[in-house]
Amino acid sequence: MNHGVLSVTRFLRHWHRVLLCLLLLQCLPIPAVWGQSPTSPPSSACHEIELVFIIDQSGSMGGSISHPTPNDPQGFRFSGPKFAVDLVGRQYLTFASQNIPGETPSTFHIAVVYFGDQAQTVMPWSTLAPKDNPSWQALRNPLLAKISSSDNLGETNFLRAFDEAANLFNQRPPPVGGCPQRAVMVLTDGEPAVSDDPAFSVDSHMSTLETKFPPDYRIYVTAVNDPGSPYWSRVSSYWERISHDDPSLPLRRTALIGRQDDINARFTQILLDLAGQAPRPNVPLGRYVVPPYLQELCLVLYKQDAAEHLDISDLHGTRLSHNPPGVDVSGYDDLIESLCVQSPKPGEWNVQTTSGRADVRIHAFPILTAGRLTSPKTSTLQYQKTTIAFQLVDSQQVPLPDYPAEPHYQLTITATVQAAGRVWDISNPQPVKPQVSRPVTDTRQAYETTFIPVESGTHEVHVHALSHDIDGKTISVMKGKIGDFFVDPVTLQVLSDPTSPGRCPNPQQGLPMEFAYRLQDPASQPVTTDIPLRWTAEVGGGGAPVSLSMQPVSTGVYSTTFFPQSSGPYTMQVTTMLQEPIGGTEQQIFARDYAFEVKPTQKVALTLAHPQPGNYPGQALRLQWKPPFVRLEPEPLDINVELVEPESGKPLDITRTKISPTPPDQLLDLRVQDTTTGNLVPISLAFHTTGRPGELRAQVTNLNLAEHIVRVEPSQSALLNCGWAWDAKTPDPLEVKIVQDPRLYWLYGAILLLIALLAAMLYWRWAITHDACKGYLVIHDHHGHRVPGASFDLAGRNRHTFKKIPGVTGVRRLDVWKVRGAADDYCIKVRVVPLQGPVPRQGDDNMLLGGSKILPNNYRLLYVRSLSSS
Repeated sequence: MNHGVLSVTRFLRHWHRVLLCLLLLQCLPIPAVWGQSPTSPPSSACHEIELVFIIDQSGSMGGSISHPTPNDPQGFRFSGPKFAVDLVGRQYLTFASQNIPGETPSTFHIAVVYFGDQAQTVMPWSTLAPKDNPSWQALRNPLLAKISSSDNLGETNFLRAFDEAANLFNQRPPPVGGCPQRAVMVLTDGEPAVSDDPAFSVDSHMSTLETKFPPDYRIYVTAVNDPGSPYWSRVSSYWERISHDDPSLPLRRTALIGRQDDINARFTQILLDLAGQAPRPNVPLGRYVVPPYLQELCLVLYKQDAAEHLDISDLHGTRLSHNPPGVDVSGYDDLIESLCVQSPKPGEWNVQTTSGRADVRIHAFPILTAGRLTSPKTSTLQYQKTTIAFQLVDSQQVPLPDYPAEPHYQLTITATVQAAGRVWDISNPQPVKPQVSRPVTDTRQAYETTFIPVESGTHEVHVHALSHDIDGKTISVMKGKIGDFFVDPVTLQVLSDPTSPGRCPNPQQGLPMEFAYRLQDPASQPVTTDIPLRWTAEVGGGGAPVSLSMQPVSTGVYSTTFFPQSSGPYTMQVTTMLQEPIGGTEQQIFARDYAFEVKPTQKVALTLAHPQPGNYPGQALRLQWKPPFVRLEPEPLDINVELVEPESGKPLDITRTKISPTPPDQLLDLRVQDTTTGNLVPISLAFHTTGRPGELRAQVTNLNLAEHIVRVEPSQSALLNCGWAWDAKTPDPLEVKIVQDPRLYWLYGAILLLIALLAAMLYWRWAITHDACKGYLVIHDHHGHRVPGASFDLAGRNRHTFKKIPGVTGVRRLDVWKVRGAADDYCIKVRVVPLQGPVPRQGDDNMLLGGSKILPNNYRLLYVRSLSSS
């Protein structure tokens, strides 16, 4: 069996780690220790590559009668396409299964053309984007079978090969914006030779090739050295023009391969270039520095003989090529041998081979760290603070190790957020401390910080992690995108402004104009911002410019009110600015210019006609003909309000003038406040018209006996018709005192007087019967005879008055009373009041039982115990 075919078959079975290393270079940065810089990569938005292999199958490659010594005896020209097919297919499968945050695996479309004097497509377009391993195996095996050895195809006709490749590209949809990227890889060992064309010339043939593909196609030419022909010196300049080769390119588009074992190395470098990465430098034998934080490190040896092997030992002398744990050696008996170490310990290796020669081809393929964005997991809102959390992991999502014993390996982390062509530095992310509530349970190499997005749309998080190797050299552990998140826009919605439909077609003089705006999310829900907003609202017209103050009134809602005092044209400018928290740039998020006409209005003023300040009865006294003959009834307080013209005071007849669509009973609000308690008196009443122009009346009852403040103003819900407006001045509050009916006090006085009289009478009656007199008084004439009818019983009372005594002349009145405190119960005092005339009034004389007293006209008064004794 051909040794080259055997080596390819074995190599492909063990190549998956190197495959991932190689193609992940499309998305993972190369550390500075490797000394690499990217070439011009395809557009970051393009993840498709269309690649056609053009393989020379002329007689010189495999040997022929005219060229008995083959230039590719081991069949490397077949292993190249097979290598590429297996490489990109496994790369897609592995890449997709790893689900590296923020990255999309590239899809390759590959075709293979063999040519000699004829050209044939041995593998038509095949899309290498397997969903899983079974589907990949079902796709891979038939494809590899198509790329096999072929018979001698004769001479070398590049034109037919390029035409065949052009036909293949024409079968694909044309690229849009440079995507998919198109490339051609040519492998040949000679110059063109077409014996059946009498007009053939190398110059004409090669010059025609320059017109076959547009300049944006990438054409790579790999020429295999032919010891029997210096053909390359004659055609290299043509190929340089065809491929747009340039010595300044990191990887030359054209190259002469002096050794057959360099074909696979060259193919590897071309795939790197297509991935936007610089060529791999050759790893020199001897000391090799291993940087920290690598997920995996693979060294690949391109052999001249299968007996050659890698001989690598670590800092402690452990032979890594002897398959210790964590080390995988593949292709040991093949022409390509790889040694891959999982999570290699940083330090240094000693790289050697068993060949004993110095000109070996060794490439290093490190798989660097990646990152995953752990927050925000869903979309967030513009202008609201959000937590940016991420973790440095490998492609298996395993957090990177810590090196607590090696402080020079510690990471320095910087991060940026990129969106809308802008970049924000969110440096100083802090390590996440373990907490049960955190979504990341393994907090190794986890970091978080806060960020307030000021743009909407997709935001990419980029992280740059720096460390040092064992020599103290700064290395880039990772630098690139670790994920993205979407920021929903926050917009300002106009709630009310001069353009808003209203009750009146134009703003009205003296009536408030409300300007209201709401911050809202895409679902029209009100939101707030974590960045203060700066509003400016300037009104021009109707006098000097006016600045309005926009104030928050509820969640996300800002409002201001303008009262146009005059009619005419007005302008207004409203702008909303915010100062970005990073950089301090002021951003305008809203601007609106208004021009509007304010229509004139007739003012409506209120005057409080009644009551006037003073005292008003709360209850009235009413008389009735049945007991209790009087009653108290609530006395309403009349509130009379007049609607008048402010200037003239002329009443406005609201029944004839269409002032308001609101019923009169709902036009006004009445508030009565008890000054003693400070509380408003609950009132349920309505104003009604009285028949007088412009007058409304309401009656308030059940007010406490106290001082009250009465206020009347237009109702908040009362609407005036367009062209009418309430006067800004409302009636001054007035104080009224609710008192009792004054007649009630007269009633109280009369009742008290009657009670006093009754008490006096009772006392008088008690007084005149207390300690009553005893015995009788009788009067005798001058003959000593008792005057008939002139006898008086003194019992039962302590005071007596006797007037107009029958039969007795000269006496007007006799006053008799008991002498209190006398030792004798029959002791009285008598006062004689004579008639008017010359007879003087008699004095008061005490009389004892049996005593007598001379009266005028010789009458005698006797005090006896009984009438029988007189």
